Amino acid sequence: MITKKDIEKTLQDFETFCNFIEKNKPKLTPARSELGKKECFELNKLLSNPKGFKTPKYLQVAYPSINLWFHISLAAGFFGVAAGKGSSRILVGTERLEQFIKLNPFSRYIFLFRVFWTMLDWDELYFETMDWIYHFFYIQIGFHALKDAVPGERLFADMDNFDQCYDRFNPMHRMFVGAGIVIHHLRDFGFWDYDRAYRKKPYYSERDIDVKAVTPTWLGVAMINACIKRPLEIYNPYLDQKRIRDAWSADHIKPVLEKLTLNIPKLVKKVEPFELVFKNIFPDEAIDMKGLEMLVAGEKEASGEAQPNVFLFKVSLGRGCWRTIKLSAAHTLQHLHDAIQEAFGFWNDHLFAFFMDGKPWSRDVYWDKREGSKPTADKAVLGKLGLSAGQKFLYLFDFGDEWRFTVKVEKFAHEVAPFKPVIVERYGDSPEQYPEYEE
Repeated sequence: MITKKDIEKTLQDFETFCNFIEKNKPKLTPARSELGKKECFELNKLLSNPKGFKTPKYLQVAYPSINLWFHISLAAGFFGVAAGKGSSRILVGTERLEQFIKLNPFSRYIFLFRVFWTMLDWDELYFETMDWIYHFFYIQIGFHALKDAVPGERLFADMDNFDQCYDRFNPMHRMFVGAGIVIHHLRDFGFWDYDRAYRKKPYYSERDIDVKAVTPTWLGVAMINACIKRPLEIYNPYLDQKRIRDAWSADHIKPVLEKLTLNIPKLVKKVEPFELVFKNIFPDEAIDMKGLEMLVAGEKEASGEAQPNVFLFKVSLGRGCWRTIKLSAAHTLQHLHDAIQEAFGFWNDHLFAFFMDGKPWSRDVYWDKREGSKPTADKAVLGKLGLSAGQKFLYLFDFGDEWRFTVKVEKFAHEVAPFKPVIVERYGDSPEQYPEYEE
C-alpha cells in the first residue's frame, strides 16, 4: 500500500512552485509568455532535484520540472493571467487553487497526475524537442516492459554510449533514448529514480536527457500498471487519433510490439472515471472522488470582481467567414493579432494596425511596433482599453493589400482566464492570402 511518504516530494515540489509564484508574482516573458531566466534559476534551487546550473542564463524549458509544474498549474486553472505594471503580465492564484489545497494529499497527487496525463497538450509541453509523438509511443512501450518490474531493482541498458550500441528493437532502449524528458517528469511524480546517459553527437547538449537506467519505486510500479489501463490515446483529447493509429502500425514500431506481445490498443467510446483504476493503490477512501469531480467539473464563474477577466471577440472577414477568439484581460492587441493570423491561416508576414473607431487610417489607432509609430499594439492591454460589449473596431493587415477584418467584442466573462488566446469557433473557409501563387 502506498503511503504519504511516497508522494511527499511531488506535492512538496508543486507547493514550492505555487508558493514561489504567489509570493514573487514574476512577470511573464513578452516573447514566450513563461517564467524568466532569473526566476527559473531562483526557483530551481528550492526543488527536490534541482538542475546544476551555475548562472541564470537558461530559458524555462531548460528546467523540465519547472516547465512541467508551469503547464500543469495553467491547464488546471490554478493560476490566471492578470495585467501587471505597464503591459506586463503576471500569474495570480484562483479559487480552483484554493479548492485543490483543501483536498487530502492522495487526492491532490492523483489530480496533478490526471492533469498531466489527460489535460496537457503534449505537443505543446514537449514543443522544444519536436518529438512528442515518439515520447508518447516510447513511454507506453516502456510501461509494458516495466509492468512486472521489482520495486527498488535497477534496470539498465548494458551500455553508456547509445550512439554506438543503440538497439532499436529493445523496448527499454526505445524508452531510454526516445522519452528521456518524460522519464524525468515521471520521476517528478515519484515513479522512479534514473541515471543519465550522455551522447556525444554535435547536437547533444547538457539540457538533453537520455537515460541508461531506472530504479522503479513501489508507487511507480503500481502507477505503471494503472496507466496501462488508461492509454493516452483514449484519455487525452489533444492527441490526433488518426495519426496515433497510423503510427502504431508503422514498420519500425511493429517489431517492438511483437517483442512485447503487445497488440495495438483498441479505441473505445465510453470510458470509466479516470481515478477509478488508481483507488486500489492508495489506502481505503483516500481518493476523494466527489472532491475531484467538483474540481474537474470546469471553470467556476468568479464573483465580486470589478472588471471581467475574459474577452470573447468575433473576427469577421466578410459575411461568410468568421472566427470567435477568447483572450484574457491581460492579453494585448498584439496577442489578438497573433491569434487572428493563426485563426485565418495567414502567414503573419506584414505590418498591421488596429483602428479602434473602425475607420482605416484614422488617428484612433494602435500600430504594429515594427512600423515605428506609437501607440503600439504590444502595449495595449485589453483590460485597460475600456472596451464595451458590442463594440466594433477594424484590424487592418498588410498595408499593401489591406486585408480588413471587423472585430466585435462579443461578450465579457468572469472565469479562469486562458493562458494563451483560444480559437473557440470557426465558420467559413479562410481565403488564400496569396491566391496567385496557387498552382
